[in-house]
Amino acid sequence: MAQSKTLSPRSPEIRGRLRRDAEKSAGTFPTSSQAGVNRGFVRNFSILSGGSVLAQLFSVALAPLITRLYVPNNFGQMALFISFFNVALVTASLRYEFAIVSARDNREAAHLTFCSFLLSLPVSAGAGVIFYLLVRFGIFGYGSMPVYAAILIVPAMIGAACFSALRYWLLRQERFGLISRGTVAQNACRAIAQAGLGAMGPHTAGLLAGEIIGRCSGMTRMLRAAWPVLHRELAGSDFCQLKDALKRNRHFALYSLPSSLLDTLGGSISFPLVVYFYGLNTGGSYALVARTLALPAVLITANVADAFHSRAALMLHQNPKALPGFVKHMATVLFLFGLFPAVTLVAFGPRLFEWVFGGKWVEAGVMAAWTAPWFLAQFVVSPLSRVVLVVGRQEVKFIYDILTFGGTIAVFAIAHHSSWPVMTLIAALTGLKTTAYVVFFMLLLGISSTPVHGTRVAMEDSP
Repeated sequence: MAQSKTLSPRSPEIRGRLRRDAEKSAGTFPTSSQAGVNRGFVRNFSILSGGSVLAQLFSVALAPLITRLYVPNNFGQMALFISFFNVALVTASLRYEFAIVSARDNREAAHLTFCSFLLSLPVSAGAGVIFYLLVRFGIFGYGSMPVYAAILIVPAMIGAACFSALRYWLLRQERFGLISRGTVAQNACRAIAQAGLGAMGPHTAGLLAGEIIGRCSGMTRMLRAAWPVLHRELAGSDFCQLKDALKRNRHFALYSLPSSLLDTLGGSISFPLVVYFYGLNTGGSYALVARTLALPAVLITANVADAFHSRAALMLHQNPKALPGFVKHMATVLFLFGLFPAVTLVAFGPRLFEWVFGGKWVEAGVMAAWTAPWFLAQFVVSPLSRVVLVVGRQEVKFIYDILTFGGTIAVFAIAHHSSWPVMTLIAALTGLKTTAYVVFFMLLLGISSTPVHGTRVAMEDSP
């Protein structure tokens, strides 16, 4: 099998990373399907998750205040904004930021980081225009949005895209502490700004402005730490070298971009469709459920995904037979962590939401109880989906995303045709998404046992 130039185990860079990792973790990778996560992985995860826990303390502490300062209508408009933002953000850098971690050397990684910055400028401007057209012509409930939201989309996307590129660069350098501090700054600024602006009245502008402030925060220290190496590696670079770096890693744009776009669209399309069919207040309740259930994912699974990605990429070259066991072990750990909150939601969802967020959010608590199985499946499988990037099987997730997106649209079409109440719709979506995640997990186990990363990338890199 041809070896990948992208992650050649003979390259000085990979040898250095393996040596440093061995020093940190006593040189032990799992050697069987029962082997656990080694100390290097646990250390990286602890640093990342520790920062996320601290960051989310601001959101958790201020959430009961924010939900009392604003009304469901405000959250409904915020959900429309965020759903569009999340989809548009996937395209900001054409997913080249994913290639930064596994670039063949620091110079190529620097080229990809710089290109990620540049690509975000025109893409963000285009997203602002598209958002304006949605508002102007009232498509899928966006007619209820203020026009100024189209302007806010642009700086929000640029800030988020730059943060993401810096995050992946620092992941490559194993600067996990800086990433954690940046995450803390983002969440703290967002929560404090939304609460402070909400004190002036229940206006959607306060939620939107707080979101922008949060997205653009936390990058100063990260950029200061990354700039010396970035500047050195970019010195003397020209347009042809940047283009070559993009070309060598084009499989991220060809496969990861459409796959991620469909994945995000499938998750985000529900918000405008709920608003369109059931109104802003119901959409606001649905948005609060999504925001609340995303909290464990932010605290745990996002950081597991980053640490898992880094560890699995190295494991693929040092001990590929251990990868399936590593995936199974992580799935078991995540399932055990997610089981308790899922059961709690089923048993006490409405009462919890009423007690924490106020009496106007009981409907959201009922929705949360119905979506608990969906939450658990996502909690387990989402971070493990990085396997497709590690083994070079992005097309597997692309096919999965096509099917789940089509299924989501079909559920809404049936709900509209049959005049389902909103809770029936939520139950149907939960059944669809939970089943899809279980099937996807089985596919991940299969491709982790038969990686083809080296073969395809080597072919794409060949002249």
